[in-house]
Amino acid sequence: MAVKKNITLGYYKEGANKAAPNFTNTAGNRLRLQRQVNSDLGTNLQSDRSNEIRNDGQVSGSVTTGASAGGTINGLYSLDTYDDYLASILYAADVNDAGTGREDGWRQGGFTPLADILAIAGTVTFQFADGSFNGTFLRAPAAGERIFVRGFGNKNLDTVWVVAAGATTSKIIVENDTGMATVADYAGVAANVAATAVTITPVKGYTRAGTFQRPFGLVPMYSDTEAAGTSGTTGLNAVDWALIRKSIPTGIQIAVAPGTAGMTISIPFLSSDEVIIEDATSASNQSAFQITNWDELEPLNNNPLTNAIQSVLMVRLRKVGAAVTTATRVDPQSFNINVTNGSTEVTATRNLGAIEVIGPSVGATIALSLLYVDPTFQKAMIAEDRYEVEIAIGDSDGKAQLWRFPRNKITSQRPNPGLNQPVLQSLTCDSEPGGAGFIGTGRTIEILSNYLRAV
Repeated sequence: MAVKKNITLGYYKEGANKAAPNFTNTAGNRLRLQRQVNSDLGTNLQSDRSNEIRNDGQVSGSVTTGASAGGTINGLYSLDTYDDYLASILYAADVNDAGTGREDGWRQGGFTPLADILAIAGTVTFQFADGSFNGTFLRAPAAGERIFVRGFGNKNLDTVWVVAAGATTSKIIVENDTGMATVADYAGVAANVAATAVTITPVKGYTRAGTFQRPFGLVPMYSDTEAAGTSGTTGLNAVDWALIRKSIPTGIQIAVAPGTAGMTISIPFLSSDEVIIEDATSASNQSAFQITNWDELEPLNNNPLTNAIQSVLMVRLRKVGAAVTTATRVDPQSFNINVTNGSTEVTATRNLGAIEVIGPSVGATIALSLLYVDPTFQKAMIAEDRYEVEIAIGDSDGKAQLWRFPRNKITSQRPNPGLNQPVLQSLTCDSEPGGAGFIGTGRTIEILSNYLRAV
């Protein structure tokens, strides 16, 4: 007996009325295979045993009381891999809300990708006297831009910076938001530092909390998918696939701590219903889902995993309304990002499963475990001050994301360590709308990326 040892997961962006696209062997129009650790996607049927008793002493049977589809995808975080889901989690509105391309949902508020600054690695010198990067740049970034500098081999220079006013095509001064006297003090240098393979990349994508629903079709595959991406039809007329329609991710949790296997993520879904696919070449199923060639399936990407050491580029806190120079960069013992959108199932008679998934009410919390320094955050909690929180995540390919929470109410807990334990301060940040947004007034959550999504 042949036993399936690996379950593959595919997904696509749905059209109107839960319609599947016309899959073809063209970039951006394939069924994308999804990286995962595990998932429990499927249909859960609820039933109750009848209280009615027959004359032979047996109950009459059971009645179906409801059904729900969906589940949770667990994985290890890699950049670009989950970007479609991020826009959907945030109900991100876009200039092309009807689109199904990979950049749809990442063009907020009329945003277009910013022009390159130094895309091809070149020689750049960090000047310790004024905290600036000096070289030959393609353009002068504007004040307030977030730039990702990479290539110095110094973790305190290779990070995300806020551009100060007065940048030129040969000098970019960055804001001293380090919590130290100068950027040079933060970087730990006392002289100019030159490197020959530096890149400086601006924001290429921007997504934020909105009100537009972006559903997916999720396809757990229990039969072999090794031929994905190649030309051929063998086996597609006899598959064991499930199609879980109108699937809405209801949030994401990212957990980070040294000693763990990368950044772990969890993405729960609410879905409408499940369709069984046994012949992928036939469009006779409920949603006209049809795969006629293995090259219509896009294989898993090989984007590098993120981790708690090299991938945490920056964690920064700043009191809302205070100068950028008052911001402080910290190295948490661990942190946890939890984003939810309040999506809810709507059920009705005559329908097995949800007829609709409604939302949103986007919220986010960030939990930080910090080494205790002084009572600053305790006093801020008592005074009900609000703080901006920014977390930058990068990978070894040079991709980076900046998770922005422009306005947060904080809850601080006084340290109470045990024997031979570090003195840690737990800080919970409950995100609110407001503060200084990357574009306009800040949303509950904004995510910036320095790359275009792979189609």
